[in-house]
Amino acid sequence: MQLFTKSHIPLFLLGLVYLFTRLYNLLLLPIFTDESIYIYWSKVIQTTHSQWGLSLTDGKPPLLTWIIAIFLQIFPSDWYLLAGRLPSVLFGLITLLGIYKLTKLLFIERVTRGGEPHGRGPLVGGHGAAEWQDPRNRAEKIALLAGVLYILNPFSLLYDRLALFDSLLTSMTIWTVIYTIK
Repeated sequence: MQLFTKSHIPLFLLGLVYLFTRLYNLLLLPIFTDESIYIYWSKVIQTTHSQWGLSLTDGKPPLLTWIIAIFLQIFPSDWYLLAGRLPSVLFGLITLLGIYKLTKLLFIERVTRGGEPHGRGPLVGGHGAAEWQDPRNRAEKIALLAGVLYILNPFSLLYDRLALFDSLLTSMTIWTVIYTIK
């Protein structure tokens, strides 16, 4: 079984577009107060190797601060902001893959159950009708469209670039939905 086939090229290109939109000028935005607090907590964890529950004092779950602490080990000390923001970019990529998979899963499920409205595909007759009759092709195209919409969504475009819990929470939520449906 091949890991990367010709059918994976559109998804790979979608991932590259995502990474370009999130990594381009990543440090251009000034640091926000919440980001500085989370990075500080991570720095305390990284330097003392204790205080693992420091974020719990503010009612925040500790997973993001733990992950940022790992990134602080990787990057030099002058790159705190980059080490804090990169996990959010990676969790946004995981969210993109989750949206792609969930859309494909839901659309194939709908088509195979005969849930198409009026019993016909979107292109009846004409150019491309045979291509749209295959549920897998339709699901693939709709999933790619959902991925493009996620990339262009202003909310995700901003919050996937900040060292905040939102990107982590979104990725965990989308994958929870996927495994709940399966």
